[in-house]
Amino acid sequence: MKIYPYVLLLAACFASAGEVTPEMREILGIKTAALEKYQLQPQISTSGAVLSPAPLLELYRQIESARVAADFSQKNLIRAEALFASGELVAGKDVQAARALQAQDAAKITGLEDRVILEWGTHFSKLDAAARAELVAKILLGHVSIIRLSLPQSAVLDAEPLAARLHRLGQEKTAFTCRLILRAPSADPAFQAQAFLTIYETENAALVPGIALAGVLELGGPAPAGWRVPEAAVLSYLGKNWIYQNTSQDNFERVEISTNQPIEGGFFVAKEGLAEGEVVIVGAQALLSQECSSPDPEE
Repeated sequence: MKIYPYVLLLAACFASAGEVTPEMREILGIKTAALEKYQLQPQISTSGAVLSPAPLLELYRQIESARVAADFSQKNLIRAEALFASGELVAGKDVQAARALQAQDAAKITGLEDRVILEWGTHFSKLDAAARAELVAKILLGHVSIIRLSLPQSAVLDAEPLAARLHRLGQEKTAFTCRLILRAPSADPAFQAQAFLTIYETENAALVPGIALAGVLELGGPAPAGWRVPEAAVLSYLGKNWIYQNTSQDNFERVEISTNQPIEGGFFVAKEGLAEGEVVIVGAQALLSQECSSPDPEE
């Protein structure tokens, strides 16, 4: 974390070097807010993409159709066995054929359920018929997306993460949170790393399959202490992100921060990266303009 203690000289409006008079504060509309203490859940970076749900829906439909066929063949077997036992005109070979068909239909269901486990994981396999129907309906209405997330190649997690905070590439300010994290049954060939699945549910339009995402996975364990930097305090300059800290009553310092850890309402910055105090939430751009146009105080 680098700190650039530029002295702000607003021409004759400054009471002295490095100070902004109350009058100039009012002219620039400068407002400040105290940094809030924040305990950040341990986390690890992740990237991934929204999956097409079509293969899962097709498996569910095949299973439903196979169950109907298996139910029909089971009833035929029971009827054939009853007629054969009562001496009716049912040959033994017909009973055997009915048994073979029933076993074939049952095996087909088992094979399809195995595919759900192998391709999508146990969570989607354990859903009962009502839960599957509800999931399919939400997917078709555009309210549910299934997302695959991959860890960095060198990372391995023994337990499922607690949550995922994700955003579309370049849209960190519109991050969303997914609470259900599932271990993926396979890795994404493109990443060659451990993977997880998560379900994103929204009342608005779901994410389109194929969209790339990035973010963090929240883990268990001790939570590091730091600060919540308000989103309104951050400005971009020279390809970096900065805030202005009010170091004393009328003095300001421009401080470079990282925005790689977005949280609700702003960004997390480690405790050692910032001093306690207030930051400018309105008027930071005006301070930057004045700073850039001011002469070097050492000249």
